[in-house]
Amino acid sequence: MIWLRSLSHSKLSDEKEELILNKTIFVNSMSEFCLPCLKNLMALLLVFSGLGPVKGQTTQPADTSFVIRDKAFYLPAPARNGDFRHMVSITRFFLPSDWTNVAINAPMFNYTARYSLPAGFAVEGGVSTLFITNRFPIGIRYAHSFKNVHVGLTYQYAYNIGFLYEWGFTTQLTSWSRIPSISVGYSFKSTSLTLKAGWEYIGAVKYKTGENTMTSNEFKWNGSNVSLILEQKLVNKHLMTFAFEMDHVNFAMVAWPAYPVNKKMYYVPVVIWGYTF
Repeated sequence: MIWLRSLSHSKLSDEKEELILNKTIFVNSMSEFCLPCLKNLMALLLVFSGLGPVKGQTTQPADTSFVIRDKAFYLPAPARNGDFRHMVSITRFFLPSDWTNVAINAPMFNYTARYSLPAGFAVEGGVSTLFITNRFPIGIRYAHSFKNVHVGLTYQYAYNIGFLYEWGFTTQLTSWSRIPSISVGYSFKSTSLTLKAGWEYIGAVKYKTGENTMTSNEFKWNGSNVSLILEQKLVNKHLMTFAFEMDHVNFAMVAWPAYPVNKKMYYVPVVIWGYTF
């Protein structure tokens, strides 16, 4: 639900400009509605994970067997063969005003899973969605530990699709992304910190609006990102994740209608809240 100031350069009619303004107001209203709901959802997850004693309940002794490297999702620590981990998260993008009529803070919903293989390898995949904007990543990760210091390498492919067939528009974008990354983390007993750097290359792009179609098969460098990730034990071996990421990109999938007009690099702050089962 991203509306671009640059669309006016295509000489949209007054009616479509009014539709864009109305849609921008609608998106902001949805954001104002969704974000409190998401906060309530996270609160419910904390409750159902057993955070805090219930009235009349006997306090349980501390779990001395818990080690965060055995449960953390982002920490690049190798896991035993056959280990399965999954998490849900909310990613909030703070988009440049150049991409939108007004500054829109757009949340995406994510589900990610990982299955561990021998020798520190693992396969992972997931889905990220903003309903009209979707990404489906899949890839492989290698991790190695030096006591409490952990190092990981990841290579992902992601299929991207965005579409809008309402409010007078017939627009669609599909593309593929290649996303290599490297991460370094340090684990305490119930907390971990991870620093991650990634790069993105976009190709096989097909952008269609009305009867016009633009394609680009060549993979081109789109930008890079750096993130700092905190993972903290709650109770019952569930984890909470908080991450701050800074993207330096030409194009972000969450704002896919900007693809035809972006000609320079932009900084896009990103905040992530997650819950690991």
